[in-house]
Amino acid sequence: MSCLQIYLFGRFSVQHDGQPLFGLEAQKTQELLCYLLIFRNRFHHREKLADLLWENSSKSQYKQYLRRSLWQLHAALEDEHLQDCSLISIDSDWIQINSKADYWSDIRELEAAFNLAKGINGRDLDRR
Repeated sequence: MSCLQIYLFGRFSVQHDGQPLFGLEAQKTQELLCYLLIFRNRFHHREKLADLLWENSSKSQYKQYLRRSLWQLHAALEDEHLQDCSLISIDSDWIQINSKADYWSDIRELEAAFNLAKGINGRDLDRR
């Protein structure tokens, strides 16, 4: 079983060993994590992320909001029980999902199923 289990469909949930992780209750923190997971194969510039999520705020405010959300993510996802998970890579300019992180997510499962079914006629799907 993966270190983390992340559910984006239905009710947002992040679990470790079947137990919910706390500290991810803020809506913008959830939105940030979801965005990073959906676009996990990209580097994200901090300023663009902040502008995307807090577009109606001033530059100084949205940078502060991003720092707070990143701190909340780090606090929830990087405690002593999750040291091997390291889900998010953060540096001074860029943020991304760690491609080597041990996690399961429903969005990755959906994309994998889609890629398997892509190009197959609907009536042929049950034959595979």
